[in-house]
Amino acid sequence: KLTVRCTLKFDDPKLARIIEPYQDQFYQIKMDDRPAIENVIDAGKIRILIIDDEIMIEDFGFNPDIIVLKNAPKINLDRLLKRVRPDYVISDGSNFFSYSKRWRNSCKKFGIKYHDTYQNGAFVYTYAP
Repeated sequence: KLTVRCTLKFDDPKLARIIEPYQDQFYQIKMDDRPAIENVIDAGKIRILIIDDEIMIEDFGFNPDIIVLKNAPKINLDRLLKRVRPDYVISDGSNFFSYSKRWRNSCKKFGIKYHDTYQNGAFVYTYAP
């Protein structure tokens, strides 16, 4: 079962064109009419929060399992990690080395696993849905 939340309206023909081929062949798709939260990916039971240079940090109402930092966001990660406890923080290759170093130290302080794709390559996460 796949839950879809998006910014398109449910009666928008674009949405039907995107979903119909998958619904018929692969998934039982449930449309969720709650407003979409940008920069959040629901992958089964795993919630991934993507923080970039444009996202406003606020109370998301959930605790992300993985946080991805991209495009060098100006974020105080210590402050965020006091509010949420992800299993992993991932820095992609678009971030400055100095930011990545600071985020690595923050994660170490809070006991959270950190992965830098620039230094360590792709982050591979396996889970059973």
